[in-house]
Amino acid sequence: MSLSTLPTELILLISSYLYPTDLNSLLRTCSSFHRTLTNLLYHLACKPKYEKAALYSSAATGNSTLVSLIFKQNPDLTIFDEDADHPIPSSTPAEKKTDLALNLGVSLILRYPNKHKDLYGDGVSYAVATNRPALLKQLLSYHADPSCVTPSGQTPLHLAVMNRNPTAAKLLLQYSANPDEKEFEGPNLLSSAFGPTALHRAVSNNDLEMVKILLEGGASTEVVNMFGKTPWFLAVQIGVEVAEALRDAGADINAKDSRDYAFWDYPMSNRVMRMLDDPYLAKDGERARRSRVRMEKLWMDGSIGA
Repeated sequence: MSLSTLPTELILLISSYLYPTDLNSLLRTCSSFHRTLTNLLYHLACKPKYEKAALYSSAATGNSTLVSLIFKQNPDLTIFDEDADHPIPSSTPAEKKTDLALNLGVSLILRYPNKHKDLYGDGVSYAVATNRPALLKQLLSYHADPSCVTPSGQTPLHLAVMNRNPTAAKLLLQYSANPDEKEFEGPNLLSSAFGPTALHRAVSNNDLEMVKILLEGGASTEVVNMFGKTPWFLAVQIGVEVAEALRDAGADINAKDSRDYAFWDYPMSNRVMRMLDDPYLAKDGERARRSRVRMEKLWMDGSIGA
């Protein structure tokens, strides 16, 4: 049975459980839904809980009526003007904001009241950070940039890793997000050339599921962070499961960091040592034994606790 043949009352009941992004998509499928659901969407979109998501969605889909209504109901919502590198004045008429938002579409960046530096100004980052997969998929399907960078220097993929959001990570990779993009490590860096990748973050979180998602999505095991360390250096100090995942993906376990140290020059967990002491991996076992000797020496010197 087609959804369009359902009674209006039932359509309204179903729609009351939808987010504005889903409702916006539904009412665009046919004229009868548009007539039935438009007022419900407008009412829902103006609630403080939903207005930002609804604005990103309606700007992307070109719903000028809804964009205008949201700005009229929320005059403090301000568009960030990238050309001028500052928000447009909050006193700007809603009509002008509407035109600008529609012109920007999926590139819309918002600045919120009382926030000097909003972390999630673009729609994709906002959808990831607030766990709104429907909005994220909609924006990406309208060709939003999956690798845009927030003012804090993070890509949406970094945000997905930090929020342990595998659904968002898979969507971003599906829409060609760069898994090896680095984040800014500090406000004084002019580029992200030295920051960690999403894989560094996932390994640091000991998030095996996310590590596997990133590796399957094409993440490199050899990209280094600001200290010249590949994710392998972090993995051997974190846990055996992520270390095994990286090793199985072909990580170079003999790589050296910016201090010309290899992984065995640093302490590692006993479980990782046992993994590398596998008799079938004699070369790796030698590396683990070197690390154990180093740890014992550090303990005897009092450099680490017992």
